[in-house]
Amino acid sequence: MSKKKVLLINPGHERKTGSQHIVPHRVHRDIPPISIVTLGSYLEQNGIEAILLDTHLEENYEMAIKKLLQDNDICLIGITTLIGKFISNAQETSNYIKSIMPKLPIVWGGALTSTLPEACLKESKADYIVLFNGEEPLRLLVEAITSGSSVESVPNIGFLKDGKPFYTGYLTNPVIYGEPLDWGLLGEKINIKQVPYLAYIFSSRGCPYGCRFCYHQMSASKEQRKCLFRNADQVLQELKFLNEKYGISVFTFGDDNFFSNKKRAVEILRGMRERKFYIEQAIGTFSDFNDEVIENLKGLCQTVIASIETASDRLLKVINKPIKLANIPEINRKLAAAEINSIHNFMFGLPGETDEDRRAAVGLMLTLKEINPYVRGMAYFFTPLPGTPMFDDIEKEYGAFPRTLAFWGNCEIIGLEESYIFRPWLSMDEQVFVTDFIDLFKNIFQSINHPLTSEQRNMISRSPRLRKIFAGIDQVKYPADENPKYLLDTVLKAKGVKVA
Repeated sequence: MSKKKVLLINPGHERKTGSQHIVPHRVHRDIPPISIVTLGSYLEQNGIEAILLDTHLEENYEMAIKKLLQDNDICLIGITTLIGKFISNAQETSNYIKSIMPKLPIVWGGALTSTLPEACLKESKADYIVLFNGEEPLRLLVEAITSGSSVESVPNIGFLKDGKPFYTGYLTNPVIYGEPLDWGLLGEKINIKQVPYLAYIFSSRGCPYGCRFCYHQMSASKEQRKCLFRNADQVLQELKFLNEKYGISVFTFGDDNFFSNKKRAVEILRGMRERKFYIEQAIGTFSDFNDEVIENLKGLCQTVIASIETASDRLLKVINKPIKLANIPEINRKLAAAEINSIHNFMFGLPGETDEDRRAAVGLMLTLKEINPYVRGMAYFFTPLPGTPMFDDIEKEYGAFPRTLAFWGNCEIIGLEESYIFRPWLSMDEQVFVTDFIDLFKNIFQSINHPLTSEQRNMISRSPRLRKIFAGIDQVKYPADENPKYLLDTVLKAKGVKVA
């Protein structure tokens, strides 16, 4: 009996350009499609062959899909979906597949299907959707389809029954795939140079905190949102595999909070130091960076990411972000003393936000740049995500948002014209102002920042509000040199590996 085969597709998040949703500014190194790598690894572990395709990288993804379907007996296609341009790309890809193989089952998964299940079933070409964690439901769905048995016994899925959405029962406990991922599924795209894919590791799933805006809060039960951790030995085993097979010794951790279980994090860090492994970036929150964690990161980690979101204590309470602004400069001093750089994310355009709140963010970044000129401030335009507590609050005050794929397909976290409808608490003019502010903020507070350009100075000088918000900006500190602090390239050069 031939092995069952499943094609897993990452539809990409770029803005669509013509018949291809490939854009010319793809980054040199990028995050691999971890969702389908995880699903594929789980399927392979259970005797089902997984083939992966990332339209983000394929120059002609339609021809690539067609050839894979011609050369392989595929029993099912899985497509991961998120809010935003993923939607139109997933629809485009599904439509193309159905145009050449109309009877081939397509299943959508990802955060979108758990948040807008009815829209996914009614407005897409998907035959099935998977709700919440997808590994075991997808495996059982493959088994049901290939055996001809009823799919109604498969948990966590939805489909149209007599033209109406039908949902099966839920798994009580989410499953985390604890084995090392099958990185071989990425083929030559995973290699020592990490071009185009970074060695991007997830050692946990979920987040222990309850920020009211976060995608972890989207339409899932408390049990489904449970934070799950792989143990230190499992994580080190995966790093060891990547090192032995591909020569990789620099890793990036994509966990939403790698350090939230500090005891486990320290075990992993100590194991990495013994093996002479390094960390390019890892994400945590400020309460995670105690003296023990920082000491174990020293000489091992290039950059930590710690989101601030807002420099307003009032708004921090609104979004339920568990940080203390007063502690941030001292933690940055300790990180800088350990030669660890930091990146801090901010959200602007929050309901109730004022120019004084924006000024506080600029003032905080001026302080952090004084401590370490390589600190970076990233800025995003707050966009409410359906299913989160903040989204529910906004709907109560401003009315319901449409629950359609066409509507949410235009959702962006940057200030694009078509995304203004997602922020009804702000006028069009105010959103234009916030967009201009965000652009200035990102440019001024880059890790390798430069004196303001004449265009930036003119933009600030023309606006009394921007002049007030960016007062004293000429005092911002600049790095002593213009060499980006990128540990991966440094390690590769030391090994004699030529990098671009």
